[in-house]
Amino acid sequence: MKHFILTPTRFFLMCLTALLMSANGAFATPNSPADDGGIPGTVPLYRLYNGFDHLYTTSEVERKKAMADFGYKNDEGITGYVFPTKVQGSVPLYRLYNGRDHLYTTSDVERKKAMAEFGYTTDEGIAGYIFP
Repeated sequence: MKHFILTPTRFFLMCLTALLMSANGAFATPNSPADDGGIPGTVPLYRLYNGFDHLYTTSEVERKKAMADFGYKNDEGITGYVFPTKVQGSVPLYRLYNGRDHLYTTSDVERKKAMAEFGYTTDEGIAGYIFP
């Protein structure tokens, strides 16, 4: 069974897709930068699913490799748009992996705790930058 670290940040990120659908949410608008109302400088955040784990990535190359080689057969499309680099007021969205599932958080404290206590030993870096 998949487990979750139940912090406000983790609960918030469990609702990632729903929040991305709102321009008032913590993340960039779901509109592409070229669309009316989109935020310039953002990139697509792709969402994939392997029957157990969701993978979010901004890399088209990683997306294709995950689908071809790592069992992420369900391409759920573009969840929304994030900044690829830090912009004023944004925070990093950290991505961790424990060999079975990914954890996403904006909290450095939670990131460190997950790595030290919950087996998320692979720090996959920053998935993108978002507004808190």
